[in-house]
Amino acid sequence: MYKIKDKTRCSGCGACVNVCAAGAVKMVKDENGESYPYTDEKKCVSCGRCFSVCPYISGASGSKGKKQYVGYINDTEVRSLSSAGGIAAALSVCAVSSGGAVFGARYDGVFSCVHDCASDASAIAALSGRKYVESDTGMCFSRAKELLLSGKKVVFFGTPCQIAGLNKFLGAPFDSLLAVSVGCRGVVGELVWRKYIESVGVPESIYMTNRVDGENVCALALTYDEDNTKYEVRRESVVHKAIESGLGLRPSCFSCIFRKKEFADLSLKRYDPFVKEKTVSRARQPMTLITVNTEKGREALKELEALVTLREISASEAENYLKRIYTKKGAYNSAENTNFMKTLSSDSIETAFEKSQNKSFLVKTREFVRNLIVKK
Repeated sequence: MYKIKDKTRCSGCGACVNVCAAGAVKMVKDENGESYPYTDEKKCVSCGRCFSVCPYISGASGSKGKKQYVGYINDTEVRSLSSAGGIAAALSVCAVSSGGAVFGARYDGVFSCVHDCASDASAIAALSGRKYVESDTGMCFSRAKELLLSGKKVVFFGTPCQIAGLNKFLGAPFDSLLAVSVGCRGVVGELVWRKYIESVGVPESIYMTNRVDGENVCALALTYDEDNTKYEVRRESVVHKAIESGLGLRPSCFSCIFRKKEFADLSLKRYDPFVKEKTVSRARQPMTLITVNTEKGREALKELEALVTLREISASEAENYLKRIYTKKGAYNSAENTNFMKTLSSDSIETAFEKSQNKSFLVKTREFVRNLIVKK
């Protein structure tokens, strides 16, 4: 029987739920709106399958990327609506046009996020764009396996931990599966996301766009009615600032074991070398940083030759860019994060973030003074 004792060792990938033939495991949200597996002891038959598919318990095999590219989709309209160059859109279009299916995350209303399956071009749009809140994979691993066994081509987009969970659940490679991991700096639970949505006024729908009033700027589009859409620049939103500061994330995100290795055929991240720290670039549209990890991934990129523009870059160039863009998260259970979540339970997300920044400044000042004294 599977029980979560250490939340830093569960990413909520859902592999254990999908593999349980007895239906004894289900995902339950905690006080922060983060999902963790719960086992019904009366239904559990002690088969041990949940242990065998858990990438934390039984381990997950990863590799280092073989080649790196930067690129974008040639369709200017699709690219203008994409937050990271549109390579994911090109892969999705290629899959559904050949009768395949695409799995990815979409907003479920505005307060939560779920993984879903799209088998036509009209359904792909809902799966595009970055989602800050964790997605519930539900039974998507099982659904993907059914399609693969029937001979269908499947493209599965997910965070690195979700892809690792999918691989463990499948147990064996499928030639018709293209696993694609998306850039991830960590995800927040529903509490953080709900507080953010409430702070901007609950909209009817929300999506990510890369074009606002003719300018190239990545923003969250919050639609309240037909004539009222509010755009909040991604880097200027409080939820983005919180994540960048290492606040409100799932415990497993602070000690992510899937960050240094690749578990997918292709890994996609936003590439915008014109963005400097704490600034917003409107000069050019971003591209996609693509890491090719397998031969299958290389072949998938080759199939896109007519749809995309690619340029190979060196491993050192890619590494230097990622070091500059991706910030390090603080340790879970740190005073900053604990106080942030405690304040968030009763106050607004702006208040919680402001208090955390003030406390952070005080802590840094004390450390600076202490170091001066020690040196003397």
